[in-house]
Amino acid sequence: MARLGRWAGWGACVLAVVPLAIYVVGPVSFIPGMSLGGRESTPPASWVAINDHDEIRIETEGFPPWVVRAWYAGTDDGLYVFAWREARWWRRIEAAPDARVRIGDATFAVRAVPVEAKSENAAVANAYRDKYGHYADAEKHGEVMAETAAELFDDAQRSGVYQLLRLEPVP
Repeated sequence: MARLGRWAGWGACVLAVVPLAIYVVGPVSFIPGMSLGGRESTPPASWVAINDHDEIRIETEGFPPWVVRAWYAGTDDGLYVFAWREARWWRRIEAAPDARVRIGDATFAVRAVPVEAKSENAAVANAYRDKYGHYADAEKHGEVMAETAAELFDDAQRSGVYQLLRLEPVP
């Protein structure tokens, strides 16, 4: 009986420590973290030049630190992300739009500006389709990824669920 109690105690410790360790190390999959990393860099003249990464990390202001991974589109007009309106990082951006992003090893200070223009929204959605369209294949990437991609690529579904943000460099 004592051995069972010891195992239960160790199991509870592991269940408490593992999520905390993941948070401290940084975002892992869909779990947010607190470590942005990278080195402060000058924003590029065109965000297309750094559009070759699959995702960016976004650090929002506030306590505790909150860093998430997100898909992005770098265009000649700017750096864009679609924020899921139910996500905590979106609520934090709404409250305090200043953030930092990491692309590769480069880190940039940005201000998130909601985009409402339909033409800009459509252009960025097309850039997302071009960049991430391969995720719609459920056999290669799984059902959840395929459903997320389909929802993001469908103009009617996306409009009520996601908010387009332009991440403007802060001098």
